[in-house]
Amino acid sequence: MSTLKIGGEVVQINIVDGDVVTAMSAITSFFFPIQRNNHHSSQSHLHLSYKDLSIYIPINPLRSIADYILYNQNQSGIMVSNVNVNPAVATKSISLSSLSNFLLCTGARRILATPNAGGSSVSSEVLSAELLYRLLGATVIKTEMEIIYSRRGSPITDYACLIPLPRINKVLTVGVSVTRAMAFQRSLDKNDVHRLLVKKLKGINASSKTVINCSFDRQILHVWTQSGRDASIVKRVWAKLPDSLRSNTIVLVTTINYPLLFFEKQHDKTTEKPRKKKTGFKKWY
Repeated sequence: MSTLKIGGEVVQINIVDGDVVTAMSAITSFFFPIQRNNHHSSQSHLHLSYKDLSIYIPINPLRSIADYILYNQNQSGIMVSNVNVNPAVATKSISLSSLSNFLLCTGARRILATPNAGGSSVSSEVLSAELLYRLLGATVIKTEMEIIYSRRGSPITDYACLIPLPRINKVLTVGVSVTRAMAFQRSLDKNDVHRLLVKKLKGINASSKTVINCSFDRQILHVWTQSGRDASIVKRVWAKLPDSLRSNTIVLVTTINYPLLFFEKQHDKTTEKPRKKKTGFKKWY
């Protein structure tokens, strides 16, 4: 079960025993109204509190994303969220196998157990699927190596999922690309972010055109950052990109206090997932 606490500044939902369904019901009723409106709540943030982590999201940007998903499907948007991993979980998580300390949904566990196209990005993809499940009820339908493209060497999407929109009796098929905004042994700057966003968004636009066993209604670019400062840089750089590049991609920027996600190889040199032999696809990350 869960309890909903509404204060002057924060809407807090405490989820007990991983009751994601109840949380999703609260979120959809709050942010996916039957009719469009310009209502602005006095509450500024949504706080989802789980045993393994807490999620903080500004309410008005979340409403804007809901509006883009429901009514403006050709428009891009950006939303920033914060994930605070429970210290007891974070300190135990020094390898990929310890991701089991999280209350992972079926889709996140599927990504963890399935070979990917390479790169040290398993934890970022697993937790991306988990976050989208807890926020939007997204269920993974295809992992990275299960999505097929018409051209070898095409940019690829990390996973495909279904997002239910019960208020309008519709389900969206969404591609998700996951990346980490970080710099090696120095502070992240706007040039780093610009290169990353241009590369990722170009790849997303290309993969949407070449995928053949999945039809994306739109795509999400999920960007993980290590600090609020870095998340702010991503927001500012994204705002200056041309509409043709942003297309209708929704960008989710998430700050998280979980080192394994950013330094996976250093943390996990012995526990690597089995890899399929190379297929010629290019990994965009």
